[in-house]
Amino acid sequence: MVRLLFVSYAYPPSIGGVEQHSQRLVRALAARGHQITVITAAVAGAPAHEREPGIEIVRVARGTGSRWRKMATFLAAMTAAALRRRDQFDLIHVQQLLYPAAVMTAVARVLDKPIVVRNSGSGVHGGVQLMQRVPLGSHALSLIRSRATIVSLSEEMNRELETAGFPAVVKIGNGVAERALPTREAARARLGLDPTAFVVLYMGRLDIEKGTAHLAAAWPHLAAHAILLVAGDGPQRELLVRAGARVDGFVADVSPYLAAADVFVLPSESEGISNALLEAMSAGLAVVASDVGGNREVVSEPSLGVLVPASSPEALVAALSALQQNPGRRAALGRAARELVERDRSFEAMVSAYERLYAELSA
Repeated sequence: MVRLLFVSYAYPPSIGGVEQHSQRLVRALAARGHQITVITAAVAGAPAHEREPGIEIVRVARGTGSRWRKMATFLAAMTAAALRRRDQFDLIHVQQLLYPAAVMTAVARVLDKPIVVRNSGSGVHGGVQLMQRVPLGSHALSLIRSRATIVSLSEEMNRELETAGFPAVVKIGNGVAERALPTREAARARLGLDPTAFVVLYMGRLDIEKGTAHLAAAWPHLAAHAILLVAGDGPQRELLVRAGARVDGFVADVSPYLAAADVFVLPSESEGISNALLEAMSAGLAVVASDVGGNREVVSEPSLGVLVPASSPEALVAALSALQQNPGRRAALGRAARELVERDRSFEAMVSAYERLYAELSA
């Protein structure tokens, strides 16, 4: 049994890829008998302290004012909360290679405890390059390198971390659990969708990093009788609405969206291993994804999906139009994608890999 301090700035009820991954991993570890303390940033309407079986959730202040003031407030409150609970954990896990990881590395050194940092992205929007651009970021990376074991999600991330001088890197790709889905007909009826329309699904944040501006530029050029269904929210929401997308915001249960869609699209400018991409493939959807980061590692051959150049609305139009005209190709891609996830990207295997890493570091 591991007593784990799990630190993630973002955690439900906030909704996003990191948040959902954090909660699923924490709950799975607790179900296997581990004791978890979660420290995260306060969210309006959520209690400062919350308990689930095997889990204590502590939400600390994120402050007001500028972005830097908010982060400094969170870092101070996070550190104080961790130090108060120093006797309640044996190992620290931090989500994302950002400022909290550096501060918690210093805490781990003071307390002489091992620390794991999960790097969730690569490229220009990933943790390494982002920290190299911000104040004191290079010093923060140096501190993390000195003690932390880094979890990488992909081979591209491995290479980036190696180039940046990180000596202790372990690859643990994301995994997804099998999901029960309604029938296509029932899902479309529930969502109020035309049963004969070509439905393209996007799930996730609506911002620059995710390439949603390129999707908005592409969509008006798709053939008629097509629907762009968006389960997500963010700064580029109105851009997608103006392009003709149906934007439903963040939804608690994406099952009907996966069941209703014909194709899943992920036009990210950079990407780790996308949970949304894996969810779509597990649901048997044909996928169109940008040829970046972990996307190309998951969609490793043409039989598994369609990769297109990043930042190219024209490529998105061509790929989506081709799949709209070829339902047989869509079905074949979906079958191969589902088989891949079932074989190589299971959620249980991912949790077991984290357990093995924790046990090794705690020995």
